[in-house]
Amino acid sequence: SSFKFSNDSLHIAMIGKENDNNQYSSLIIASADTSKSKNNEEKKSKKKINYINEEIDYGRIHPFVSWSNDGRYISYSKYHYSTHGSMVWDVRIYDRETKKKKWITENMRGTYPIFYRDEIIFVGHSNSTSNLYKINFKKNLNPIKITNFSGNVQIVSPTISENKNLLAFSMSKKNGNLDIYTINFSKKSINRRTFNASVDY
Repeated sequence: SSFKFSNDSLHIAMIGKENDNNQYSSLIIASADTSKSKNNEEKKSKKKINYINEEIDYGRIHPFVSWSNDGRYISYSKYHYSTHGSMVWDVRIYDRETKKKKWITENMRGTYPIFYRDEIIFVGHSNSTSNLYKINFKKNLNPIKITNFSGNVQIVSPTISENKNLLAFSMSKKNGNLDIYTINFSKKSINRRTFNASVDY
């Protein structure tokens, strides 16, 4: 199971099983009950925050989930039937205002989606090779490759710096050692940041 707070900390996206008997995982949004207390005594007393739970999706859902900056959208990956009946991971988005879900990728084995302005950056897989892609989820445009790696490359856990200038991620190549790399969006350069023998992410 996993969880992720929205930027305003009023909502939590949680992935897990509501009970042990379930054969599937659920994506649940827990929203803080911000309704006013009925009387002054309740206001003065220290009470736990009450959350209202809403199941958004269910099935086999990847533990990595992300919020848009404004808290309107949630992006996540779900295992589903794709082309020719094969089962793959693809990126999905949920709009809290419209209460609607839609697929962002198709048959791309997409995971680790993160928001970057009006785009979603995610990891796509082809055979044993991972690459980073971006897609404008508001205009429904086609994915654009950010990296162009080949061979045995695995990428996990991308994240955006606070100033939106750097994209950091962990990557392993043929030697299997996982290290941290960054992409400078303005310079379009990739730099390795760690050189430890241990796993870095």
